[in-house]
Amino acid sequence: MPLDTYLSFLSQIHPLSDECLGEVHEVLSLKQYPKKHFLVKQGETVDEVFFITKGCVREFFTDDNTDEICTWFGFEHDIALPTHGFLIQQPSFTSIQAIEDVEAVILKRGDLENLYQKYHELERVGRILAEMYLIQNEENRIILQTYNAKQKYEFLIKKHPETIQRIPLSYM
Repeated sequence: MPLDTYLSFLSQIHPLSDECLGEVHEVLSLKQYPKKHFLVKQGETVDEVFFITKGCVREFFTDDNTDEICTWFGFEHDIALPTHGFLIQQPSFTSIQAIEDVEAVILKRGDLENLYQKYHELERVGRILAEMYLIQNEENRIILQTYNAKQKYEFLIKKHPETIQRIPLSYM
């Protein structure tokens, strides 16, 4: 079922042929992560994309004072990956950690690249997802740089009220 949820998610972005969906399905895996488990640690090279089917994750980095700075929260139907570490295969600037027990569909970078070469319709899905991510990233960057703590909290309540029950206040 979770693998089908991921395939449906992709198909909603742009129609995919049955052949493409079949090959994507063959290379997907499903993993369970307990609360507090690191899907990715800062400084690691990342070769997996995580599609969250259950649970919640946070992305954060540890600064020079060993303070943890949260940059993003991911929920069901979100794609979680540290883009720098994944795209250019360099050590990740951020960690991704389960806030709750997490179930995720996994797609390996090499499999994704092979599928992109073979199926341009899937490559289009990747481009559209990248555009969506860039829009979200710009919004988050403006909020993080211009809102004070109270405004950030109010924005979160207004835009994502479910997060208040799921994310510890210390992470906000």
